[in-house]
Amino acid sequence: MARSSIPNLNNALRMFLLRTYGRIAPERFQKRFVQNFLKPKRPLLVARERPDLPPPDESMRIAVGGGIGLVSDTWVQAWRWGEGPAVLVVHGWEDDHHCFDAIIAALVKRGQAVVAFDLPAHGKSGGTQSTIPLAAQAVAGVAQALGPVRAVAGHSLGGAAMTFAIAEGWLEVERVAVIAAPTGPTYMLTALAKRLGMNEARKEKLFEELKRVVGYRPEEIELMPRV
Repeated sequence: MARSSIPNLNNALRMFLLRTYGRIAPERFQKRFVQNFLKPKRPLLVARERPDLPPPDESMRIAVGGGIGLVSDTWVQAWRWGEGPAVLVVHGWEDDHHCFDAIIAALVKRGQAVVAFDLPAHGKSGGTQSTIPLAAQAVAGVAQALGPVRAVAGHSLGGAAMTFAIAEGWLEVERVAVIAAPTGPTYMLTALAKRLGMNEARKEKLFEELKRVVGYRPEEIELMPRV
């Protein structure tokens, strides 16, 4: 067997086992699927300290949550540079606030106040799972605790989270910048359900399990404008 075909064989076997597990024990599979889907990896990120970035003027742990599902009631680590109205930066999935270090350093050099934090279950923050609503609560909580915030910029999950926070009325800012953010989880989850051989009834139960855990069905988190 050619060595290059082994990964394809492993993927096919893994998919076969997942489909079988889903048919034999659908309820247990749905719970395990949701747990894994919402759990980011915490890679050992290489230190990315910048000599031109001064230490933050303020550091704070901020409680987030408030009763939505199993992933609530955690905390995030946040930092502030400078005084006055700030720019809040929000990183993406399986990253941390250091991805904005170059931008933070440039803004601080110009005299602009900046606030940054690590999303739930990321970087130095607490928790084991992260969702768009919980991340949005974190965005709003950080803005309230370390504000005033006049602008926000978010990448990937961070962009979706800040958009959701604004749409829900949890955050008010003058300017926003959204970078490569997903519009919501429905398309991805529907595609995954199809690959796992789920019919509409099983997919519906999966979506209900997500609502039990997250507090929202996937369709309720979609950020596309309604015409």
